[in-house]
Amino acid sequence: MATAITIQDIIAAIDAEPSMLDELRARLLTRELMELPERLAEFEAATERRFEAIDRRFEAVERRLAALEATLERFIETTSRRFEDVDRQFVDLRTQVGRLNGWMAATTALEEAPLIIYEMGYRYRRLLSRVDLIDMVRDGDVSGIDRGDLDSFMRADAVIEATDQEGRSIWVALEISFTAHRRDSDRAIRNAEFLTRFTGERALAAVASVLLSEEVQRVFDNEEASWYRIPISTLEPE
Repeated sequence: MATAITIQDIIAAIDAEPSMLDELRARLLTRELMELPERLAEFEAATERRFEAIDRRFEAVERRLAALEATLERFIETTSRRFEDVDRQFVDLRTQVGRLNGWMAATTALEEAPLIIYEMGYRYRRLLSRVDLIDMVRDGDVSGIDRGDLDSFMRADAVIEATDQEGRSIWVALEISFTAHRRDSDRAIRNAEFLTRFTGERALAAVASVLLSEEVQRVFDNEEASWYRIPISTLEPE
């Protein structure tokens, strides 16, 4: 009569003879299943190597991006400085052109002072010097006048003495700009008031310019001051 073998008998036999375990595996498992742990280990090792390669590539990309970012920042900084330099040069050039235009307008207007007076309907007598204006302030009643206004008066662009049709003296406070603004007409009007105060005679305000701003046009429309247009052709080199 055959004796029944229990699982405990099998386990006891394997414990007694460990080599039986490999034989048992060979009987129970296919070769693919038996090789699976080894293949999984190889796959894990290969995957790890690939991830390491990917990490190295990402690190290289990050280094390149960092270098590109640094280069871009230097480019932006350099370009910004260049634009700032261009802006400063443009402002300087515009200032120089403005000064040159103002000087040319002043030179032309002073040369044409007799014509300006003629067009205003008077007879030209003389152009007052800086010394004449200083003496006028020194000898005049300056009470209540701001020192800054007096300094501005003594540095007026031009003060002209003329005569009307009856031969009476009349004074013209002339301000000169390439483009006339309200500040020019305001100075001319103020200087005319000072002339009347210092001389006791009639004085008029006038502005000579090539161009006009909108704000000062109303002053001339209201006849608060006269305007003489400097022909642009007179500023061009011969």
